[in-house]
Amino acid sequence: MSQSLPEPESAFELTAEILCARYTTRVYRFAAMVSRSSHDAEDLAQTALERAIRRLPSFDPRRGDVEGWLWRIVANAASDTRRRARRRRLLVESLARRADGLINPGPPETSDEVLLAAVRGLPDRQRAAIALRYGADLELRAIGAMLGVSEAGTSMLIRRALDRLRAELSPRE
Repeated sequence: MSQSLPEPESAFELTAEILCARYTTRVYRFAAMVSRSSHDAEDLAQTALERAIRRLPSFDPRRGDVEGWLWRIVANAASDTRRRARRRRLLVESLARRADGLINPGPPETSDEVLLAAVRGLPDRQRAAIALRYGADLELRAIGAMLGVSEAGTSMLIRRALDRLRAELSPRE
């Protein structure tokens, strides 16, 4: 038995429950079409709806209707997800090219522990930069603002940290 939702008299009466009830299925269908797997689609749909719910109080009906507003959020979430996936892929490819097969992470069950231990051994600023870039997935400008350095300085800090990790994780001769 399907429950009919009341039409909000104004956009300010649009609640998170009404938003989700009306749009979850459509948001998921969109996410399924732009994602590589059903798991990724679920993550994207959830991210988009969370963003919309958080921004619901700032919705201004004078700037457009709810659907246009929601689909901009969904499209932006999809773009952000694609950018993150591309950056991760490029990072892996870059590390693989630079390493030229010299990095031996060890058995799969220990490689995460070894890598985490190596990251924890970095100096504070390098560790923070690596954690903000690859753990929190922030861009260089945001990391620089948090650490009090320029974007170029942040790039250099991360490059030095990666060089240090690469040297520590490379097999010794």
